[in-house]
Amino acid sequence: MKDFLKIMEWTGRYSDLNWNRSLLTYRFANGSYIEFFSAEMESKLRGARRNILYINEANNITFESYHQLAVRTSGEIWLDFNPTNEFWAHTELMNDEDTEHIILTYKDNEALPETIIHDIEAAELKAKTSTYWANWWQVYGLGQVGSLQDVIFDQWKQIDTIPEKAELVGHGMDFGFTNDPSTLVAIYKYEGKLIIDDLNQSNLEEKS
Repeated sequence: MKDFLKIMEWTGRYSDLNWNRSLLTYRFANGSYIEFFSAEMESKLRGARRNILYINEANNITFESYHQLAVRTSGEIWLDFNPTNEFWAHTELMNDEDTEHIILTYKDNEALPETIIHDIEAAELKAKTSTYWANWWQVYGLGQVGSLQDVIFDQWKQIDTIPEKAELVGHGMDFGFTNDPSTLVAIYKYEGKLIIDDLNQSNLEEKS
């Protein structure tokens, strides 16, 4: 929102009469308007419909939140994110025929100060001797998907189906509620590797 207002002011398009600070809406002369809201507001997710949807830092919201907004959008949907790790945009959307994926880096930002450019490019040299900086440069320098830092398991990938010759090792279950979901997993062995098939859901309640 702050970036939008700054750009409107810089380009001489801003009018204080069109900006509603209470509703966080900006109305244009042709009657169209932009509304800003947080994806944490449940009423907004399941509320009004829209023609165009733009989600900033899409990797910070759940796929369920995105889907609630998407099904109420009649036109284009735009997402932006830093690809710190693979998430639902990669697994749920990028293989769709009507989805276009554009990679932009700091080099595409004409308004980026030289001091920030210097800091970003300094990471390229550090990346040669540090796994942290190698991952950082991968994400913020090259715009490529990185990996989560400080995780227990990092060398893994997602597959669509369980191979027919995979051997079932066993099942496991863990009960959660809010922050941690209830989870049911099936563990398989295949060609010296482990495959985990899981179901998980938060906010489940006990029923007798």
